[in-house]
Amino acid sequence: ALDFEFYRSCVQEVFANPREGQIHCSECHGANALDDFAPFPGDGRTVWNDEEARRGFEKISRLILPGNPEQSRFMLKPLPPDGGGSYAHNGPRRWQSRDDPEWQMLAEWIRGERTGNNCS
Repeated sequence: ALDFEFYRSCVQEVFANPREGQIHCSECHGANALDDFAPFPGDGRTVWNDEEARRGFEKISRLILPGNPEQSRFMLKPLPPDGGGSYAHNGPRRWQSRDDPEWQMLAEWIRGERTGNNCS
């Protein structure tokens, strides 16, 4: 099972911090957009409240095969095909390969890691 606390401490940081030259995931996947799995915090805040975090966690869980990051849509869409990712993603490619430290951290979460100490 996916760990909510790991999500709160590490995964949400991915949504909050775009890579240089890229947009926030929330620009396309936020509230009232494509999937609503990465909404911006409400009222101009920079941190999600518990309700917002739970809603994002529930929605992103639909894009993940627990234990299997290599087959999880959340991990494949922002990865280019030549890096092992999906052909279908209209947004930027956040990672160039599965060797990216951020990709590895997220893969640990999907494999069932329970601590967020490895956020990078």
